[in-house]
Amino acid sequence: TALYIPDVGFPFEYVAQVTGGINGCDIHVNVPHAASDALVDEIATRIRDNFPAGRNVFVELSNETWNLFFIQNPYFQTVDRLLGQSANAGKYWYVTRAGQVWQRFRNIFNTGVTRGAEIKGLLNVHTKVLSEATTALSIAAAQGIAVGALAVAPYINSDTSSDSVTAYNTYGDSQVATLWIHDLMFNTAVGGW
Repeated sequence: TALYIPDVGFPFEYVAQVTGGINGCDIHVNVPHAASDALVDEIATRIRDNFPAGRNVFVELSNETWNLFFIQNPYFQTVDRLLGQSANAGKYWYVTRAGQVWQRFRNIFNTGVTRGAEIKGLLNVHTKVLSEATTALSIAAAQGIAVGALAVAPYINSDTSSDSVTAYNTYGDSQVATLWIHDLMFNTAVGGW
């Protein structure tokens, strides 16, 4: 039986309920890059009201803001230019807005009860561009924004030589996994990763 997953995603409260049903599981919430304060508050409320207390809530503004193929990259670059921060390559507004989103989550989680400590701010960075992470963390530090974690997108390529392609197509699952791990550990991919 095929499982259909809609392109639009799932309601935030549903994700909170399902994740909350897994013993000890934390949740990762991705907030749209152009979300208004009202939308951020609504998302935070739905998560708070449907997720067990005492677990971490990792809040990430947007996804892969560094990725040139996604609309959020030119969005953050444009806002930075409008704010006179073009030297920060889209990171200034991204970090500033992420800090605002995280604070709004904390405020919502602290309404009536004290659960704000559960909120962990998450910045996404590209693994191959260390300067991006350094820039983002410097901007956060300058503004007093506490970053709880960095999210990385570990895009890597395996060895595509004819020998490896033959191996991937003929080996069993266990052997392919071993070959893949070897490529990761020893960077044996042609051209590197």
